[in-house]
Amino acid sequence: MDTEFSFDRLSDDGKVAIFRGERVPDDLQKLQRGCLRDALEGNNVEKPAHYVQFRRQIHDTEIPGIQLDLQALELTCDWRGMYSAFFAEEKLCGKLIETWVGKQESWAKEVRAKAESGVDTSDSMLEMIKNFGNQSEDDYRDARRARIRRQYLEKHNWDWDPTDLDMVQEKTILKRLRDKRFAAGMEEYSDDDDEADEDQIDEDVWEDEDDGDGSEEEGENEEDEEDEDEAEDEEGLNNSQVD
Repeated sequence: MDTEFSFDRLSDDGKVAIFRGERVPDDLQKLQRGCLRDALEGNNVEKPAHYVQFRRQIHDTEIPGIQLDLQALELTCDWRGMYSAFFAEEKLCGKLIETWVGKQESWAKEVRAKAESGVDTSDSMLEMIKNFGNQSEDDYRDARRARIRRQYLEKHNWDWDPTDLDMVQEKTILKRLRDKRFAAGMEEYSDDDDEADEDQIDEDVWEDEDDGDGSEEEGENEEDEEDEDEAEDEEGLNNSQVD
């Protein structure tokens, strides 16, 4: 039985995030608590019993300082550590796929030349889309393995190797993550349109800027930016969940 935990609030010092779990009907609460207890006790490096979702991105990266209050159905953790682990893996995935894309440059030039000469390149494009999808999955896998190796080195001083993996188990886990990413990719957020608007630059704003010294205004802007950063951190937590 899976339980979804959504961000509820921050601790008074802002260092700990509290997530509230989704309650089930009364007759299933005992089963829910048992599953959560087993998941927390059986959590391990290679087979985490959780996944972390930030909007449409999903990984099963570690949750530092995780604690679970079964009665209140609340999960607490070091949210900065959780986000650092999450986005480090997302960044590595991006670098791996970027490297692969760069190696396709000669192919892209060849297909472009064919298209410009009137040759039908639809089959080539479909094949590349398929290859891109397969490569993305391989990169998610490799980034995940790199994280597992790092965790073993940090926690157990063990130079872990992917050959130590239970490959059947890994395939099952990767499929579960792939399915959850697909479902997450279909989710809609109320601020999607706002994000699209932010990508547009209003040139009038730059034209109307004051050419004066502006030193006092600059200091005020720095304070405003700090406040905005804190607000964005909490907004990000509001759009995240732990399962």
